[in-house]
Amino acid sequence: MVERLFDQLKLHGVVLAWGLTAVLGVLIHLPALELVVWRTGLAAAALGVITPFLGGRLRLPLRPTLQLLATGVLIGAHWMLFFGAGKVSNATITVAGLPTTLIWCALLEWWWLRQRPRPYEIVIGLLMIPAVWLMLSFEFRHSLGFWLSIGAAIVGSVFAVLNGSLARQHHYAVITFYQMLGAFISLLIILLWRGQPQWPAAADLGWLLILSLVCTVYAFTTYVELLRRLSVFAVNLVYNLEPLYAMILAAVFLGEHKDLHPGFFLGVALMLGVVIAHPFLKRRDDALLAARATAGRPRT
Repeated sequence: MVERLFDQLKLHGVVLAWGLTAVLGVLIHLPALELVVWRTGLAAAALGVITPFLGGRLRLPLRPTLQLLATGVLIGAHWMLFFGAGKVSNATITVAGLPTTLIWCALLEWWWLRQRPRPYEIVIGLLMIPAVWLMLSFEFRHSLGFWLSIGAAIVGSVFAVLNGSLARQHHYAVITFYQMLGAFISLLIILLWRGQPQWPAAADLGWLLILSLVCTVYAFTTYVELLRRLSVFAVNLVYNLEPLYAMILAAVFLGEHKDLHPGFFLGVALMLGVVIAHPFLKRRDDALLAARATAGRPRT
């Protein structure tokens, strides 16, 4: 009982760390490109050191190496859009579009994997429309940041669908190492091609280390460790609280809630309500499908 409670607290800590990334994106004065280059470079370096101690072997055949590096490019694009949203708006707007990932994943699985959307997924998609409309109508001045956030959600859903099969083939730390490396290399090439890169100020170095080591390396490895002991339902329920945690942190550390219209938060509340309800709806739907399958089996 005590161990399970401790695991739940650790899971909330992981999601809180992920929620902190939007705030750090505002606090760090680097442009989005340089910020993501430093984040992925530091994370890849740290994972290169600790992966052997976690039981992973970094040497892989060429094909899976290229596959992991390619998905890392998607991570780089996702974080570019994510932090870009923060640079043109604020941390709250940055996470406002992320819950739409549920819609994009369902659409991708339908189009790519030929899995028909379930009824509850259609309901969630329909409820997202008025939530997005409310947020945009009350904070149209931040529309660019909001659309960048939705773009980050779309790219993130593509990564999630692709990463689903890769996660079953390799050690989680090895996967993360190559994906961070792929993001770092691809964005470093863009940075060098563009020229005149900005270097972090001394005040930014501490935030960058927290972003790379705590919010990336520690949070991800702890998350995967907890997946081995906690149910998928419990994990998804807490994971869906990330935007809420991010908005609370943005209010505490940046005072952003004072600059946003109350109507915007009405849309946020609707969207978060749908997202938090998602694991319950999925579990209920899975139980109904299992019951039908059992009822349809021949009796012996």
